[in-house]
Amino acid sequence: FMTPVSNFKIITSKLFATFIVGMFFCIILAIFAYVDLLILNSKVEEIEIVTRFLEMGLEAFGISTSTLVVNLVTAIIDFLVGFYAVVITAYFAITLSSTVFKNKKFKGVVSFLIFILIIYVISWVLGFVPGYTDSTDIVKMSVANVFIGIAIHMVFGIIETIGVTILLNKKVSL
Repeated sequence: FMTPVSNFKIITSKLFATFIVGMFFCIILAIFAYVDLLILNSKVEEIEIVTRFLEMGLEAFGISTSTLVVNLVTAIIDFLVGFYAVVITAYFAITLSSTVFKNKKFKGVVSFLIFILIIYVISWVLGFVPGYTDSTDIVKMSVANVFIGIAIHMVFGIIETIGVTILLNKKVSL
């Protein structure tokens, strides 16, 4: 890069832009879902009966509407972090293969294999992390387990961001 800005700032700004795009995508999906539910409510008269039936079914399993909303929000956060982790892992794999295999035709295949290997390692590490198990509070258990995974993804993301920065400081041309 030919700018006076450090490589770390360039990488983190790209990652921040990716995060903003992911948030925007989730907000657009939420707006579409809300509008879809409004249209459904206005067109189908029996929707209140179906809604009440679903609420009773959830309550039979000990799940309230607020629990469902908390789990949905947690799932959205988990999706965003997972998407972000895939992007930084792909960027790291591409930078690493471009560094090791400069001017080679097969570096695209190598970067894909590095990407698969890193994703496998992250999944393997996540498999060893003990989950929070409290069968009396389903919301607390699911939120805690998601945030444990998020913390691990963040650790790997920080390591990969530093790795990309170090490789780019060695004047790697992508």
